[in-house]
Amino acid sequence: MPPGVRAYAIGDIHGHLALLTALQGAIDADIAAMGPANIVEIYLGDYIDRGPDSAGVIERLLAGRAHRTVFLRGNHEDYLQLFLAGRDVLEPWLRYGGLATLASYGVNPRLSGKPVALRNALAHAMPRAHQDFIAGLKLAYRLGDVVFVHAGVRPGVPLEAQSRADLLTIRRDFIHGDPPLPMRVVHGHTPHRTPQVTPYRVGIDTGAFASGILTCAVMEAGEVRFLST
Repeated sequence: MPPGVRAYAIGDIHGHLALLTALQGAIDADIAAMGPANIVEIYLGDYIDRGPDSAGVIERLLAGRAHRTVFLRGNHEDYLQLFLAGRDVLEPWLRYGGLATLASYGVNPRLSGKPVALRNALAHAMPRAHQDFIAGLKLAYRLGDVVFVHAGVRPGVPLEAQSRADLLTIRRDFIHGDPPLPMRVVHGHTPHRTPQVTPYRVGIDTGAFASGILTCAVMEAGEVRFLST
């Protein structure tokens, strides 16, 4: 990490506003206890779907924090944006939890058999600020030798040449065998019961939608530690 920088990276929230609120409180308490630094809070994507309040999660993220924030794109936000843009992704999006997001915006799930009507209803119900938030999400963020992404990177490919699909969805080729990388990657997407720490990656998706455990990696200098609900 660059000198003087302390990063707080938050894993997959999946519509659990209460967990997000609790974790932000823990981050604020940690900042107060640890003292001044150049603080940056990085969210690794998958804010929506599966949990009970996707709309509430986005509204809270839009409310801002007392320090710099970076919001990355997850594959679930990608499904939502593609659907609103008219792409044929409704079936996989609903399979991976999209109905919960529709319900959080008050959209009748019975419209799921009528994609055009459903798209129009969601576009009408979803505030423009929420749609702009989804559209403006970054794919990756770098601090020194640490890269933050939603899913991971493809080994052997420079960061600037990574495909959108890999940054949002890669699993096996990135995780299995812990292949050497020219940077350390902090990621979510692939859930584990506890945070995963290896020489080349830090995985912080602890399956909040099922476990109730939302995790934050705190990175400063050469150290990493964790906060969780």
